[in-house]
Amino acid sequence: MFFSRARLCLLSAALLFVAGCGNGLTPITGVVTMDDKPLPNAIVTFFPVDGGSAATGKTDDKGNYKLIGVLGEGLKPGSYKVSVTTAETTAVAESSDIDMNSPEYLAMSSGVGMESVKTSAPKEKIPAKYNTATELLKQITNETAKIDLPLTSK
Repeated sequence: MFFSRARLCLLSAALLFVAGCGNGLTPITGVVTMDDKPLPNAIVTFFPVDGGSAATGKTDDKGNYKLIGVLGEGLKPGSYKVSVTTAETTAVAESSDIDMNSPEYLAMSSGVGMESVKTSAPKEKIPAKYNTATELLKQITNETAKIDLPLTSK
């Protein structure tokens, strides 16, 4: 027999040990509210203070989010800056309002002269202290599971 029973048992135990170790991530969920109301369609991102991979989630209609990053579902223990944003870019005109003979349409279709095409800046509903100038800092431990983010508009 190629594998003895002892080797087979040892190999099985090693595989169970590796499978049970996991990826070292703590699953993180929570609820984002703005002025005590659920905040739907917000992007929540946790950035590690000491470098490494971030994790992001999008809130549902009730403000619930779950973080997922390149390493999997959750975060490694450590300190994280948190950003919450709802910014969406909006076009100046609806596509049905653009004249096919206009300079804007010609620029969009050819890629030349794009500087003449106007788009509006992203509209952000959330104060900068929660995103571009975030003041949110959260500590993740092996036990952390839920982090609610109660935001205020003022």
